[in-house]
Amino acid sequence: MGKGALRNIRGSLPSKKCEALRLFESHTVERMFLYELELDPQVVGYVTQVPLTRVERRLPNGRRHIAAATLDVLVFSRNAITLVECKDLSWLRAHEDRKGWSCNDGTWSCEPYARWAVAHGLAFRVWHPPFPFAIYLRNLELLFTRLGEPLDKAAEPAAAKIPRLLRNHTFTWADLRAQLPGIDGRSLTILLAQRQLFGTIQSDPIGADAFRIFGDEAQALEVDQALLHARARMLGTPGEEVPAATPSTAVAHCAMRRLQRLQAIEKGEARPTRRMRKLAKQVAEAVQKGVTPYDACLPSYAVSGNRLARLDETQQSLLRRAVKDFQGRTPPIAITSAWTLLETECSAAEADAPSITTFRRALRAEDPALRALKTGGMRAYQATAARSDPRLRSGAASGFLHTVHIDSSKRDVRASSELKRLIDQRRALKDDAGRGYDSFYIAVDESSDSVVGHAFVVGPSRIEGVALLMREIVHRHGALPRAIVDDRGPDNQSRWLKQFALSRGITLLDTMSGGSRSNSQAENRIGQVNARVSQRLPGSTLPDKAGRSVDGKFKSLMTAKLEFLQLCGLIEAFLYEDVPHIPNAQGETPQQRKEAAVERLGTLGIPCLFDDELLFATSPRWTGGFVANERRGIRLGNHDFTSLEVRNALRTGTPQELRLDAADPSVLHVIINGQRLRAFHGKVQQRAALSAAERLWLRLVEPAIQAANRDQKTQVERKLSQRMERARAAADAHTHLHPSATVDASEVSSMEDPATARWTELWDDAAAEIR
Repeated sequence: MGKGALRNIRGSLPSKKCEALRLFESHTVERMFLYELELDPQVVGYVTQVPLTRVERRLPNGRRHIAAATLDVLVFSRNAITLVECKDLSWLRAHEDRKGWSCNDGTWSCEPYARWAVAHGLAFRVWHPPFPFAIYLRNLELLFTRLGEPLDKAAEPAAAKIPRLLRNHTFTWADLRAQLPGIDGRSLTILLAQRQLFGTIQSDPIGADAFRIFGDEAQALEVDQALLHARARMLGTPGEEVPAATPSTAVAHCAMRRLQRLQAIEKGEARPTRRMRKLAKQVAEAVQKGVTPYDACLPSYAVSGNRLARLDETQQSLLRRAVKDFQGRTPPIAITSAWTLLETECSAAEADAPSITTFRRALRAEDPALRALKTGGMRAYQATAARSDPRLRSGAASGFLHTVHIDSSKRDVRASSELKRLIDQRRALKDDAGRGYDSFYIAVDESSDSVVGHAFVVGPSRIEGVALLMREIVHRHGALPRAIVDDRGPDNQSRWLKQFALSRGITLLDTMSGGSRSNSQAENRIGQVNARVSQRLPGSTLPDKAGRSVDGKFKSLMTAKLEFLQLCGLIEAFLYEDVPHIPNAQGETPQQRKEAAVERLGTLGIPCLFDDELLFATSPRWTGGFVANERRGIRLGNHDFTSLEVRNALRTGTPQELRLDAADPSVLHVIINGQRLRAFHGKVQQRAALSAAERLWLRLVEPAIQAANRDQKTQVERKLSQRMERARAAADAHTHLHPSATVDASEVSSMEDPATARWTELWDDAAAEIR
């Protein structure tokens, strides 16, 4: 596993230029470069994850090393084909002069890759994002969203006046909107994406009042670079310590005395000495390199003292091995136990054992997250890993409904006996106490932190939950998100979601395994639902966690359906009536942030109608057997679906694809002869009178009910078979009671039933009277 897999958010971009999905391994590096390619008119197309064969490197000992490699992007432009490797600037600085990586006048390159590209007639270059990059990433994301969209007819007259205004003046975003009331934020963003206008996209957020707009690209780039350079100086380079921030008080006082004495010597107030002349020369050289005079006067007390190791090579080797063994020990052991093992090994090697203090110091020098990864896996690593540097974070999305975080969790409330039985039949996961549970999904907008959709499922998380969530978002907002941030669960890695995202133009971003911090917005809302709703209801699992059992009366009084409907109603009311008015630390509520984002840039989601096409796309495909004919329609399991349109189509064709509606058990979507039709269950009219939540309940529990029915029928059949087997065994054991055992066979055959003889006589008399 590479180190990038521990912290990178991978994903897939639906390329507008290539009309296909393009994979990327980092949403802050490669994705940014892909946005640049999408907006560059000179680029015709590109592919990602390009494999290279027989890449030759020279090892330090002079030997040749040939291996395969995978580069990030192969770019097809109008005048060249270029191989591009995308790296972060900090990574490049750490690997300079290693394995062929080098920097010449600010231009980075990798000699093995460059040589391979030249040999195959290609160009090669290394791309790295600017620093800081968060504003640039979100601006590129916004421009890519508006790329290809037309201007509104009402904004075209105002947009035609902008080039004339920019000939002699430079406007900010606020000034231009005040000058032209007919122009809005969406129209200005479209003009920037079409390269009719240019702005400071690397240093100022689009939509901010101070965002500068130009009519000339070169002028905009020059101003943008100057602002970005000033901001980078203000933030400082990550990983580089500021000397003045690290020394102790004694060191700081010494540096101040040195600097004051140098200033007095320069003014002629003090006599120079040989040592002070040498210090003055060192300070002058440091100032030329950009170091302040105060930092140059700092003494080197920290490097004074004993610099020789007090442990010999044998002790150091055993200490390193003990630390490595402690880091990877599963299950983990106590530090004292690990030190005891080290003491035993040192005794066997006839060496003095390092003290436990030395052993503890060596453990502290190691990364605790690495130990968590080795002993507890990805979840333990993510729980232990330190927070990222705020200067290296990607920031929030630019506008409402551009990026949505989705997540699922079980509702933290004990299921009643009826609901538990259904969930168990649905093969749901169970907690430590063996209780079944149901799950719910939630979608949270990244820019405003407001809830944009939710969905409920009976049993564990699965594909139907994600499909219902997409329906809910469209139903409430009339649009789908541009990007979805999810975890790497099987329901979020399904083929259906990838195909749906490609067909709708949605970017998928997968957080690292166990990386709940990257999806914290959805995680926090789920925690609020459980804390403020589920755990306050009868049957909460919270008393069990505290060591008490739930009242048994609850299980007998609650029915499964009423419990499900009650929880759905309470959670929905909390999400859409209470959460929008909960303020954050700055006093802003999600509703206020949503309204401000929509007013500034409009809704950034993908417009989508809640029609039959969406219902078909968000319904799971039927993979089981079925029977279809014109007379009876389509039979799935124990249910028949039919309609006039379906029967007519079945005369000349057969079903090519079946999809049972994700929320309504009475509707079956079917494709026959390339035509999308709907078939209905016999109870469609009765179920149409039910609420949407009740129909959803029937749809979700139907598989569980069918499974329970099959089990019950199997038990009845087993009992019947056992009963008949006992009857046959009893008949064999009592043959002496049969009439043939007491009467001779010839006598039995000659005997006539009196009743039969009487009916024969009556029939003969009646026939004679008729004659």
